[in-house]
Amino acid sequence: MKKTLELFLTFYARAARTLALISECYSGLFITGRIAATHIALLQSGPFMHEFELHDKKSIVLQKIPVYIITNNDVGLYGCCNVAANFYNLGGA
Repeated sequence: MKKTLELFLTFYARAARTLALISECYSGLFITGRIAATHIALLQSGPFMHEFELHDKKSIVLQKIPVYIITNNDVGLYGCCNVAANFYNLGGA
């Protein structure tokens, strides 16, 4: 189980790294979900951060991007409600 989790976090970090570089989220990368919330220690100081910061040319940039872990399970619902309220206020499409 430990090796499986390490492999998952490695691939998760690669995807997060790609997203961070494409979106240029220099003010922070926010990660949410049950896996992130239950394995905070591994995300903060384990194979995740090592793989996230590993890059041939952009390693220094990646080291400056803060990674935040959202532990609130309802954050997706809040975002959905925000979109629905704003869509309604604009009069719909």
